[in-house]
Amino acid sequence: MASLLNLKDYGSGSESDSDSIGEESLQHLRPIESGNTISKQLQFVVNPEVTSTKELDDRRHLDPQEKELKYNPKYDELFAPTLGPYKPESDYHKVNRNTLAGHVEPAHFNHFEFESQRRTFTTYGYAVDPSISGHPDDGRRYIGDTATAKETSGITVFETKYPTFCVCK
Repeated sequence: MASLLNLKDYGSGSESDSDSIGEESLQHLRPIESGNTISKQLQFVVNPEVTSTKELDDRRHLDPQEKELKYNPKYDELFAPTLGPYKPESDYHKVNRNTLAGHVEPAHFNHFEFESQRRTFTTYGYAVDPSISGHPDDGRRYIGDTATAKETSGITVFETKYPTFCVCK
């Protein structure tokens, strides 16, 4: 740090440069005064003082998953409450999952039709509604941009907008 303070006296050789350097531009090179820091307030407490003995539990706690005990625990240690975070039990936690996000049921569908609808949705912004509700319009309803679906009569990316004519000889 002292070498940095000596740099302020070093000049390029001309007297005009040393006069132009102000005290404000060299403020960051000075050591910090101890009265301006908050280091005393931010010190770590390594060994806190405990006010009551009820906060600390001097029993050795056992892992409930452990199958073999290496010592003969006392009754209080053997039947002490299990330590650790509270694990809530709800319907969400009881569901059997086969993926991280939940349960995926097997489905049988035509892969070409799936790709056709996926690409149509990506290109035109609409696709045939895949839900089956028992409504008479199932398979004729659209999701996404329904206005475009009505304008284009619901064509997919594998269909053309205009009928093609075959010129036969």
